Parts: sequence; structure tokens; C-alpha cells
Amino acid sequence: HRSIQVVFQRSWQLLSAEEQQVFQRLSIFRGGFDRAAAVHVAGASLPALAALVDKSLLRWRPNGRYEIHELLRQYAEEQLAQSAAELSQTRERHSVYFANFLGDQRYDLTTQQRTALAKTQSEIDNIRAAWQWAVAQGRLETIERAAMSFFAFCQGQSRYLEGVDALNAAVRSLTHLPPSPQRDRTLAELLTGRGWLELRLGRVGEAEDALHRARDYYAAWGLAPDPIMGSDPLAALPIVAVVRGDYSAAAQQGETAWAAAAGRNDPANLALAGYGLTSAAIAQGDFASALRHAQETLALTKTVGNRWFMAYVYNHLGEVTQLIGDHAAAQEYYQASYTIREEFDDPEGMAVALIHLAELARMDGDDAQAAAQYQQSLTLYQGLGDAGGLVRALSGLGAVAHRL
Repeated sequence: HRSIQVVFQRSWQLLSAEEQQVFQRLSIFRGGFDRAAAVHVAGASLPALAALVDKSLLRWRPNGRYEIHELLRQYAEEQLAQSAAELSQTRERHSVYFANFLGDQRYDLTTQQRTALAKTQSEIDNIRAAWQWAVAQGRLETIERAAMSFFAFCQGQSRYLEGVDALNAAVRSLTHLPPSPQRDRTLAELLTGRGWLELRLGRVGEAEDALHRARDYYAAWGLAPDPIMGSDPLAALPIVAVVRGDYSAAAQQGETAWAAAAGRNDPANLALAGYGLTSAAIAQGDFASALRHAQETLALTKTVGNRWFMAYVYNHLGEVTQLIGDHAAAQEYYQASYTIREEFDDPEGMAVALIHLAELARMDGDDAQAAAQYQQSLTLYQGLGDAGGLVRALSGLGAVAHRL
């Protein structure tokens, strides 16, 4: 270790003052960075970056990203930490930069998801570090800029536990600030996102509590959610009611959410409200209404351009057509859902579609196919820690084994 420190110290002394300053600031990045980020966060000129590459302190990749070997990064970070003010300022610039990076994708993450998810994934280590700094410092504007995008990314990539923990930490941080429309809107968005993710994890009580709190924060100032899919807690509450088995309440809450979104001309959350109404109608055995709601929801989803959510609508259409006896149509809808989720590398969505396909195969007497699909879904749900999904997969496997 001492020998390595001596080598680093020698290399450090050979750098110009500008190169030293840039290199120590670059140590704030995690998982690499591109030139634009280096300029904004570290004040790095192209000649300085080129000089650091020539001296083997940075590696440049053909995709345009720079990387620092972890040992070099740690040494540079030690140099940066010698000035508490410089370290704090660099972290602040880094946090704001990546909050803006997320904020710029606020709509793309629910419309152009594949591109936006891949772009976000490439910076996930930087995003985590930026989020943690903003939360630790109670930076309302920074958290506000990033909140909905961070939630959408975690949902789209099935990072439910990570998302819940990150959003919870932000809620705790902002709760200590004085009430204001800006603070409470941000808290409402954080809690709505947390409610959706808690529901994914089967924690229904926690989901309902978060969504009610989000609704109250919006109502306290007469605020309306932004027209982004997933921003309205009213659209999530019908799903919670369905999971609880209170189907009449789900229908009523779905109508309320539908009217609110329609009044705001918000097709994204209108689609979610339609999804809730479809769920309630299926649960109540009203298949005609369910089919109508599902078709309306599909049309809205296509208008919004949310292909990821379209997979859920296809599942609903599959359920309805299965219940009315059209198994061929149901299989097409379920397979379409699976194909979309596979495109997104979304294990939760893939598992849901597999469960539906397995149940259809079991109904049609193809026990071998059903067992294979239940087993695939079980493996996916085990990786996700989804209690509700595990119940369905295990129950299906048990039913197939019993019949065999």
C-alpha cells in the first residue's frame, strides 16, 4: 500500500496545477462520465482531459465516456477532501448536474422508455451518489427536479426496494423543511412513487398510507399532479382497493380518478384510471364493462406513447378474453405483453405475463407447458422479492403437481 501511495504521489507531483485541480474534482464521479459532465462538474477543458489520458490517469472509451481506475479515483478523492469547501462545492455541482440529467428525461421515461431507461442506466452510479448528497443536504430543488424520473426509472427496471429506500430517505429529509407549495408538491410526488413501488412489493398497507399522504399534500394547496403517468395518487388507489378485495370501492375510486384526470386533460393518468376501472370490473364479473374500459385504456396508452404500460393493458385484455372463453385471443395478448417486457428487460412484467400464460396453458390441459412457465415466473419473482407474485407462482406449481 505504501509503495502504491508513493507511485501515486509521484504522478500527482508531475501534474500541472490545472490538471491536479481537474483530476481531483473528477474523482467525484462514479462509474465514469462524459465530456459534458466533466466540463460542468469539474471545469475540465478538453486539453486537460487529453493530458490526463496521455498520462494514463484517465481512460477514454470509444463510446465517449471517460473512466478512472478505482485506486486512482480514491487517491484523487483524498486530495479533494483536503479542502472541505472544495469537496462540498464539487459534490453540489455533481448532484445538481445529475438531477438535471434526470429532470430532462421526466417525460421520456414514460413515453420513450427504452432509450431513456438505457441512458439513465448508463449513469446510475452517478445518479445514486447525486441523490444521496441532495437528500443528506435537504436540497429541495434538486430532489424536486429528479423525483419523478428516479421513480419512473426504478419502476421501469423493477428496482422496487432501491426505489422505496431512496424515496423514503428523501421524504424524511424534506419533512423537516417548512411547509410550502414547492415542498409539498415534491413530497406528494415522492410519496406517490413510493406508493406504486410498495404495491409492487405486496406491501399494501404501506402503499395505501403513502398514497393517502400524497393526496393530502396535493389537496392542502389545491395542487394538481403533473400530466405524467404515475404522478396522481388517485389513479393508484383503485388498484390498492382491488388488491384488498374491496371491488365496489375500487370502482368508485376509479371513477373519481377518471373524472379528475379528464378535468385536467391528462391522458397519461386517465389511462391509469382506466386501468383501475378495468381491474374493478373484472373482479366484479362485469366483463362487458371490463372490455370497454380496457379498449379505452389501450387507446389512451397508444396516444401517450407509453409502450411499457401497454403490456399491462394487454394483460387486462388477455384476462377479459380468457374469461369470455376466447383463449386464442387471450394467448396473443399475454404473449404481446411478455414480448414488450422482454424488450425492456423488465423481470416483473415478464413474470406477470408468464403467470397468465401458465394459467391459460393449465386451463387448456397443457400441464408441462404450464409447469415450465410457472417455474420461470417463480425464478423471476424470487429475484424480485415480490410476495404476491411468489404466491401465484407457487400456487400454480402446486396445482399442476397435484393434477399430475
